[in-house]
Amino acid sequence: MDCHCTFGTSYIFVLCNIILLIITMGSMTKIVEKPWGQEIWIAHNNGHYLGKRIEINRGARLSLQKHCDKHETIFLHSGVALVTLPSQFEKRYICGSDSFEERTLVIPPGAVHRIQAVSKLILYEFSTNHPDDVIHLEDDYKRT
Repeated sequence: MDCHCTFGTSYIFVLCNIILLIITMGSMTKIVEKPWGQEIWIAHNNGHYLGKRIEINRGARLSLQKHCDKHETIFLHSGVALVTLPSQFEKRYICGSDSFEERTLVIPPGAVHRIQAVSKLILYEFSTNHPDDVIHLEDDYKRT
């Protein structure tokens, strides 16, 4: 893996900072502790979509999972991740210095996927409004 994550100014960076400002402003957010880190729900209870900042601790990984109805787009803001997409026979590393396209994952309903944090990860997830739609196929924390 040859991934040199560097900081650069971008529209995505500005957008993420605006989101962080909204987070610090208060009551519209919800923090959900997870065994691998935490989720900060930025947009929820609107009946249309969900927006989350996801922080994954170094070395931790999400379950191998899929969703029945949920469609999600995930953007890697910082860190290095190992992404597994078995349906595409793919495992690949992505990091914060990759292009926007390489750092963006579109996960349609039914697609099996997993993200592992090689370093501390900060992701932004935007999805349809299906907060409890997750099927854990394999899980380090026994949630299957």
